[in-house]
Amino acid sequence: MMLMLFLIGRISATHVMRGWRLRIRRIEGVGMLTCLALMALTGYSLYYVVPDEWRDANGWVHAAIGIAWLLTLLVHRRRSAGVHH
Repeated sequence: MMLMLFLIGRISATHVMRGWRLRIRRIEGVGMLTCLALMALTGYSLYYVVPDEWRDANGWVHAAIGIAWLLTLLVHRRRSAGVHH
């Protein structure tokens, strides 16, 4: 989990900020960052916050957000295939 958070921060410092300044694919970018923030929260809560009775449901929510993130990434990549920076 910590590695993923580090990589998100690393990408945000360059790729995300550049795309934001250039106004490129902001909708997908905001969607991906929102999903990543929610995944960090649900991932953290899986270990430390959620009672055992809710752990399975929280795991499913975490997985669903991960799938939404992946779909958004695929749309982002497909739309940017013709654009070279």
